[in-house]
Amino acid sequence: MKPATEALIVIDVQNDFMEGGALAIGNASHILPAVNERITSGDYGFVVVTQDMHP
Repeated sequence: MKPATEALIVIDVQNDFMEGGALAIGNASHILPAVNERITSGDYGFVVVTQDMHP
């Protein structure tokens, strides 16, 4: 395992914020290609993904 020198943090990229979701933000899906590119092209020690939740 390599030492963690870089981390990618993805915050609140979830279906509810996409078009048609309960808390939709206009054109939210436009960010997905950039997020996917970062996830697949980086050599990160950690990838952290958060998800908002309202029980």
